[in-house]
Parts: sequence; structure tokens; C-alpha cells
Amino acid sequence: MPSPKVSIIVPVFNAAPYLRACLDSIVGQTLSGKEIICIDDGSTDASGSILADYAARFPEIRLITQANSGAAAARNAGLSLAQGEYLSFLDADDIFAPDMVSKALSTAQEHDADVCVFRSCIHDEHTGKRREHTRAFQQQWMPDRNVFSGQDVSDKLFQIFQGWAWDKLFKTSFIRQQCLTFPLLPNSEDMLFVFGALALASRIATVDDILLTQRGGNRSSLSHRRSKAPLAFYQALQALHDLLSERGIRHMLHQSFADWAVEYSLWNLKTVEEEAKQTTIETLAASGLQMLDIASFTYGESFHKKQFVKLRAMLYPNRPLRRCKWFPWRIDRHQTLGQMDSLPATVSSHQFPSA
Repeated sequence: MPSPKVSIIVPVFNAAPYLRACLDSIVGQTLSGKEIICIDDGSTDASGSILADYAARFPEIRLITQANSGAAAARNAGLSLAQGEYLSFLDADDIFAPDMVSKALSTAQEHDADVCVFRSCIHDEHTGKRREHTRAFQQQWMPDRNVFSGQDVSDKLFQIFQGWAWDKLFKTSFIRQQCLTFPLLPNSEDMLFVFGALALASRIATVDDILLTQRGGNRSSLSHRRSKAPLAFYQALQALHDLLSERGIRHMLHQSFADWAVEYSLWNLKTVEEEAKQTTIETLAASGLQMLDIASFTYGESFHKKQFVKLRAMLYPNRPLRRCKWFPWRIDRHQTLGQMDSLPATVSSHQFPSA
């Protein structure tokens, strides 16, 4: 029996209201030669029975059941079993366009890509409206050619793409050669895997079509979920920083990484509850910026200067921005994000359980 062309990995936890639509979008793909690895991560609703029904009817579905361990552990379980030439990850409440696998795989194979990225849109559960994820695919910053490396766009790599796994195909052999897995974090677990792959990729290709619809719109649920583990995003940033350092490419990606860390930190501060927000501010202000090597990141280096100013003001409200000597209405371009004379006691280093 020939190996599948694509392994589609779907972690599932209590997703019964959306699961049939998700699975229908996968089994109905126009391209044959795929395997679908569904991981029931300890669901307590009807998800288990829905998965069993689909697995009985569609031989390409492999069903794995595990105790609830989180999305990262479920993805890693699927990753360890995948036999396809390429990997795809889909959340159980999202759906693929009917020709996603066909279009993305064709492009990936044509260019022998390590990573292939396509466009996506979001369906707002409250309004019923759809809109494109306009910031997830910044074509204006890409080289004018069909395939490029992470190093080719090192100054803006983390601005061109987002750290989501579900809008990409990954070459399985490349992921395994680079020893990339998902860190066992309660949120932000995609970022290390995705940005690590993009940074290390020799060949990145893109498909300029919307091939996935993501469900969204429940901001209160997002806030509550992230507030339970407000520093998970920081641990993911620290792990990404360490990975780039270990592979000898952190310096090359410094500006893009620093600007992304500012943006991502600010977004997390805006999407958590007040107590969690204060915990995050204290961590970043005390030593978090130093541990990420971005305390010396300057206003002049920043792409998103308004976000630089906002984050610095939140972290150090009693330390006004330094102004230009001769033009006091301007911020000194050498103003740092948070450099201090001495380094305070550091927060605990990240520790991830083994997958």
C-alpha cells in the first residue's frame, strides 16, 4: 500500500457541535491519498461517538484516544504516527476548502517546499460574517519569486506570517530532521513549532487562495482561557528565542523577533483579565525582556512604533520616554524598550514536560 501524500492531524476535545462539519471538509477533499489522524483528547461530550462513527465509515481515518493532555500533546501524538509526505494540522471547529489539499500539496511538491502557506478567513460566530485574515499573509514583504527561505526574509519573517499551524503544510521529513514538536503549554503552543519551522526552512512556498475557514468571535472565552495561564505566551517566546540561539540564527532574526515579541506581548496583555495582566506586566518588567534579549531593542529599530510606545508605557509607567535633545516632540530613536543598569532576579526558566 503506497504511503499517503498528506497526513491531516486533528486534535479533538469536546468539539461535538462543530466536529461533523470539520470532518466532512476533510473526507470530502478533492485529492485522494491522504490519511486523517484524529486524536480524541479525553472528550466528555459526543465527540468520541462522532469520531468512532466517521472512523467506521472512512478507512483513511485513524482514531487515537488518550487521556486529556491538551492540544499540543494531541498534535505530537499525531505527528509521531504520521506517514504522509506532508503534514497538515486542523482544529476540530475549523473547516478546509474542498480543494485545500490538492492546491497546497501541488504547490509544495512543485517547489519541494519545507513549508507551504495559504490564506485563510474567519467566520464570526456572533455575526455570521466572514472576513479574510488580512495580517496572516503579508505578500508585500515577500521576495518576488515563487520560493524563498526564512533567511531571505529575516528582517520581517515574523511579520509576514502568523504562528498558526492550521494554514500551512509542512514537509514531514523536514520537521523530523529539525526535531520540531509542540511544547506542552496550555496556550501559544503553535508558535514555537510554526515559527521554528519557518525560520529554519530553506524553501517556503505560498498559495494565494483562501483555503481554510476558522471559527472565531468568542472573545470572553479567549480571555478566560488565556488568563488561566497568562505566562504561557512568554514561555513560548522564550523557547523560540532559545531555539533560534541554539541553531545560530537568532542574531540574524533579532529585529523581526523583537518586534514580534513586542506585538505579541501587547496582544496578550489586552486579552487577559486584570489579575493575569498584572502578573504578566510584573514578569516582563522585572526580567522578562532581558531574558528574551529585547530590553535593548530601540524605538528606531521598531516597525510598529506605536506598539513599542504602548508596551513600554504599560511596563514602566514611571519612566517617561526619552525625547530628542533638539526636537523634544520626537522620541529619541535610541530609546530602549526596557534596558536597566543591572539585571534583577530572573523568573524561572521554562520547563516543558517531555511529549
